[in-house]
Amino acid sequence: MFHLARELNNAKLLYWHQQQRLRVLQNQQYRWLCLGDTVQSVMDLNTPQRLVLPHLHGLALALYLRPQPGCITELGLGGGAFQRYLQQHAPTSRINSIEFSHPIIHCFEEFFNPSALNLNIQQADAGQAIHHISNQDLLILDLFGEQDHPSFLRDPPFYEACLAALAAKGLLVINLLPALSIQLDSVTDLLRNLTGQPCTVVGIPGYQNKIIFAANLPLPDMHQFDALSVFASTHQVDLNQLILL
Repeated sequence: MFHLARELNNAKLLYWHQQQRLRVLQNQQYRWLCLGDTVQSVMDLNTPQRLVLPHLHGLALALYLRPQPGCITELGLGGGAFQRYLQQHAPTSRINSIEFSHPIIHCFEEFFNPSALNLNIQQADAGQAIHHISNQDLLILDLFGEQDHPSFLRDPPFYEACLAALAAKGLLVINLLPALSIQLDSVTDLLRNLTGQPCTVVGIPGYQNKIIFAANLPLPDMHQFDALSVFASTHQVDLNQLILL
C-alpha cells in the first residue's frame, strides 16, 4: 500500500499557481500534483506509466470489464496518471481527456508527460462537454476539486448523459470519494435504475475512494479469480489494494 506521508517527503517545489492553490513537487523518486492540501496525482520518475496511487488499480479494472476499448474519454486529466497507463496497456485506443483547468493542463504537459505523448486534451467543463460525447467504449469520471466533487456529480441528468454517451457495450467508470455511505448508495441506486443493471463497486483499503462500474448490459463477474488474476498479472494491477464490495 502506498503511504503518502512516508513516500512524498523531502520535496522540492517545481511549480506554484497561487490562484488555484496548485503545486507540483518532486523528490528523488516521485513527482506529484497537489491542489491545496490534496495530492491529486503521483508519477514514478523511473516508471512513469506505473500506477502509483491505489485507486488507479481499481480504475484499471475497466480493461478487464471492457477489453480492447476503441474509444475512451476521460473527464478529468489531473496529472495524467491513467493516460500514461492506457498508452501502454491500450495502445490502439483513441483517448480523449477533458479538463476544466488550464493550469492543470499546463502542469501535465510541462511536468507529467515525460514521453511527450501526443494526447487529445480539451479544455472544457465536463458537465457541459458530456452532451457532445457519443459512442464511447470507456467513459471515465475522475473529477475532484480541492474539497469536493463538482456539483453536477449529484445531478441525475448528468448520469443520464453519461450513459447516453456510451457505445452499446460501453462502460462508465467513476472514481467517487463519498463522505458517507448514503452518497455511494445514491449514485449506485440511480445508475441501477437508469440501466436496469447492478453496478460493480471496488473499495480501496485505507482510502476514501470507491470505484463504480456501470453499463447498460450485464458486467462480467469479477469473482472469477483465476481470470482476474491473469489480467492483473499482465496489466500490472495489484489486487491486494482492492476490495470488491
